[in-house]
This record gives sequence, structure tokens and C-alpha cells, in this order.
Amino acid sequence: MYSDVEALWEKVQCKRYELCRTISPAKLTPYLRQCKVLDEQDEDEILNSMLLVSKANRTSRLLDILHNKGERGYVAFLESLEFYYPEMYKLVTGKEPTRRFSTIVVEEGQEGLTQFLMEEVMKLQQQSKLREERNSYSDELLRVKDENYKLAMRYATLSEEKNMAVMRSRDLQLVVLMNVLNKVEEECKMERRQSLKLKNDIENRPKREQIFELERENEMLKIKLQELQSIIQPMPLPASDKAILDILEHDRQEALEDRQDLVNRLYNLHEEYLEEKEDLELKSSTLQKDCEMYRNRMDTITVQLDEVEKERDQAFRARDEAQHHFSQSLIDKDKYRKQIRELEERSDELQIEIVRKEARLVTLESRLRRLAKDIVLDQSLPRDMPPTIISQAGDYKPSQSEWSSDESHEGKFPSEEPRLKRRPNLKANRVKSPVCFPREVNYEASQSAALSANGGDFLDIQMRNYNSNSVSLPASPSYPPFSAASLSCSPSPSPLTFSMDHCVTVTRASSPRYLSLQRKHRSIAEKGEGKRLQPPQVVTQDYQLIYAV
Repeated sequence: MYSDVEALWEKVQCKRYELCRTISPAKLTPYLRQCKVLDEQDEDEILNSMLLVSKANRTSRLLDILHNKGERGYVAFLESLEFYYPEMYKLVTGKEPTRRFSTIVVEEGQEGLTQFLMEEVMKLQQQSKLREERNSYSDELLRVKDENYKLAMRYATLSEEKNMAVMRSRDLQLVVLMNVLNKVEEECKMERRQSLKLKNDIENRPKREQIFELERENEMLKIKLQELQSIIQPMPLPASDKAILDILEHDRQEALEDRQDLVNRLYNLHEEYLEEKEDLELKSSTLQKDCEMYRNRMDTITVQLDEVEKERDQAFRARDEAQHHFSQSLIDKDKYRKQIRELEERSDELQIEIVRKEARLVTLESRLRRLAKDIVLDQSLPRDMPPTIISQAGDYKPSQSEWSSDESHEGKFPSEEPRLKRRPNLKANRVKSPVCFPREVNYEASQSAALSANGGDFLDIQMRNYNSNSVSLPASPSYPPFSAASLSCSPSPSPLTFSMDHCVTVTRASSPRYLSLQRKHRSIAEKGEGKRLQPPQVVTQDYQLIYAV
């Protein structure tokens, strides 16, 4: 897109000299302001700037501003050239200007403008008339297209009917030809039979010698008959015999007529029976062919039924396999669900164990931090603490304090600062700062009892290692060991008594980690497979410091 705009402006840059020499910026700026390409500041810079002393400079600055506007500035500039400088428009674009408003107003005045407007109105009327004609022709074209479509549809239906009629006539012709063929076949069969009969007659006819012998015997018999007739002469018969002879002759004639009628009837019946025989043979042949056709159809139907049965059996086998596969999938799914459940339970147990270890680790770290702070405090105690103050510290009963293993020990000491008291120094000599740790006899017994009572789920931290009057503490992994400098004593040193009470157990009922642990423990208990989890307890130790002056 940017390359296209640069190519358009390249055409303007090629004609920059002619444009700067011909164009007057004051003539183009109103139209460019109307197109919102230039603003008031740009117009003021172009027309009233003191740096632009000549018209060419102002036109060059105008072209630069329009160039920065991009494609919109190019289009507005070409329109302004088309209005006010048609020759420059043709020089830049190579096209004839289509808008002549400014030229008409300048050259021809109002009358030329009126004439031009009338011509334009006539052109518009002609265009509207042509548009109406085009619309009417388009409507006519649509109507003709609809008619053509209907005719095409009708032609298609008629062609389909024609094809169906041709197919029907072809079927009928085939039927007629089949009938004619069957009839010709029957005639051929009859002719073949007759020819076979004639052939048999020809083969079975007598020989010429036999014929000659029969003819000779016939002639001999004729000669004998003539001799006998010549011997027998006719005798005159009486009238009674003549009457009898007439009656016999009449009877013979009637018998001959009856016999002739019977022969004619027999011949007619023979002809009828022959025709009936031919018809029956034709019908039998057609029936035989129909039977063959139906037999073929039955064979094809039987084959198709066999194929359908095979497909049905195959479908049944596929269905059984699918059902078996589905049942196997359900069994595998149940097995996998059981494995997933077992793995989830194992994961819950491991998570609980991890949480328990983390809680123990956090408790140990907090305990070590508190012990490190206690060591610093112990080293900072004065060394001239009298034993009377230490004995008085043993009568003080500190109250038990509870806090989470995750809380720091720094928030515990400010609450104990008001209890610190100052007492005057009773002895002038300086002594070491003895820290009294009253050792309870039944400490380990009570600790083991507490652990056994809660199922061993307490987080136990060994706090103290008593060695005569000194305290042995484990090394802190987070705080490096260091030695504190001894404190200087004032003229009236203030002795300090430090006592450590017995260890107490603090539950973490308000800890979020403890609540999540309890929820997991409850979910495992509901499944019936988890072991009831005891809430972790933290063994803490309360330090009581008594400052005496």
C-alpha cells in the first residue's frame, strides 16, 4: 500500500517544476480545506509564512504537506487541479478533465454556466431515459429468460417422455419379435419333423425290383379278372331281384354318403386338432421359456439371499465382536479406575507424609532460629548476677504460650518485656552470669507419655542437653555461630536471673497447612482405607527472663 502511494506521488514529483511555476496556492487552499486535507495552521503557514517569499516556494511547501497526507492528499490535489488547472491535471495524469466548473465560471460567466447546466440537465434526462429503457430491456430479458427456462424445462420433460415412449416401443418390439421367433421356431420344428418323416418314408420305400414284381403281379391279376368276367355272363334277373338290387344300391349310396360325411368330418377334426396342437405346442414352448426365465430369477434370488445371509452372519459376528470389545473395554475401564483410585490414595498418603515432613522441617527451622536468638540473649546477660535473685526467679510461675511453628520468636519477647524488673546490686564483687535451668525429673517421662498418647504423630524436637550448669544447643543451619562480647558493668550493676520452664506442646489448629492436612485426613477416613491422622503438635519452651537492679 505504501509503495502504491509513493508511485502516485512520483508522478507529481516528475512535474514539480511546472506545477510550482503555474499553480497559485491561494487558489487551491480553500478546496483543500473543504476536503479536510489541510487545517488552519497549514493554510496560515503556506499563505502567510515569512520564510516562503515566492509563489513557487509556497506551492512547493503545499506539495510537501500534501505528500505527508498520503493517498488522501494525492486525491484532493488531483481534484483541485481538475477544477482550477485542467491543463496541469492532464499533464500529471494524462487524462482529460471531466469537471469544468471553474473554467466555465472564469471564462464564460453566468450565461455560460447556465448553458452548461442546461446541457448537463439534458444529458441527465437522456441518461435517465436510457436508464429506464435499460431497465425495461432488462425486465424483458428476465421475462425472456424465464420463458426460455420454462421452454427448456418443457423440452426436457418431453424428451424424457419421448425416451420413455421409445423404450416402451422397443420393449414391445422385442416382445413381438420374441413371439415371431417362437412361432418360426415351432414351424421349423414341425417342418423338421415332416422332413424327418419324409426322409424315413424315402428310406423305407420299396426298391425298383419289388415295384416291377408288384406291377407284373397286378397285370396278371387283371388278366385273370377279365377271364373270370368273360366266363360269368350276366343273367336276366326277375323284377323282385331288381327291386332288391335297387334297394341295395340305394342303401349302398346312402352308406357311401354317410361314409363320405364321416370322412369329411374326420378330416375337419383332424385339421382342428392339428391347429390346436400347434397352439398348444406354442403355448408350451412359451411356458417352458417362462419357466426357464423364472428359474433363472429364482436362482439369482437364491444367490442374493445366500449373500444376504452371509452379510447378516457377518454383521452378527461384527456385533458380537463389538459387544465383546465393549465389555472388555468396560472391564479395563473399571480396572483402570481402580488403579487410579489406588494411585490417588497412595498419592494422598504421600502428600500427607510430605506435608508432615514439611511441617516438621519448618518447626525445626523455627526452633533453631529461636534457640539461636536465646544463645545471643544468654551471652548478653551480665556476669554479676547474685544467687538470691536467681533463687527468687525459681518462685515465678510463667504462663504457657502457644504459637504456630511457622511464627517467628520475635513477636514473643515484646509481650514479656513489661515483666522485667530491675533490682539494686547486693554484692560488690562481679561474678559470672549463672543461668539457672531447673531440671525436671519427670521431663522425659512426660514427653514419652505425650508421644505415646497421641499415636506418635507429634513433631518432637529435642531442646536441651543438660551438662551440669551449662546449656548445650544444636548448631543452627541458618545462623552461623558467633561469640558475643562481654558487657561492661556499671558502678551499680543490675543482676539478672534467667530461668527456663518445662516444655509444653502447642497444637497448630489455626494453621492453613494443618487445615488442609485435616481435610485430606477426613477424605481418607471416609474411604475407609486411610489411617486416622493426629494433628501435629510442636514442643516449645517458654523462657522467662527477670531483670533485677
